[in-house]
Amino acid sequence: MRAPSDPYLFGLNAGFQGEVFGIAMYSRIADARQDPSERDRWLTLVELERTTFSVLTPVIARHGLSVQPEEQSRIDGYAEAADYLELPWRALMQRFSTELDVDITEYSRLLDICPEPDLRAVRFLVDHEHVTKAFCDLELSGQTRVSLDPVHDLIASVDKTSF
Repeated sequence: MRAPSDPYLFGLNAGFQGEVFGIAMYSRIADARQDPSERDRWLTLVELERTTFSVLTPVIARHGLSVQPEEQSRIDGYAEAADYLELPWRALMQRFSTELDVDITEYSRLLDICPEPDLRAVRFLVDHEHVTKAFCDLELSGQTRVSLDPVHDLIASVDKTSF
């Protein structure tokens, strides 16, 4: 599909396809982790990506954009995971936390230009990046028992919210 020229729709579509990218990337990282608890943490992040994808799907459809995952997004996510596969856990968390800042900044800009009907879904898109970063930062500070709490809380909020 051709990328939309409208800056908001372009960013919204990028966020949507970013979830496809993330699902592929995080799944590959999860598959490569030897420690079952590390694998399970990545699988929880996969669940967050899938949840965000489902939150964005009706918004994407409402704007007449394709709700089909682009194969290139999957391919790129799978390829990007290769940069993380050999990293020890702490280095992986440090790198990932830093790289999330770009997505947080990019998606936060959408909040300033999104139409009111899209606000809750775009806020969820931004929040999912924040809770992923919070997960990394909690892991880095040794708070592994609670590191996924923000992720679980955001996923659970979907049941209470209509997008």
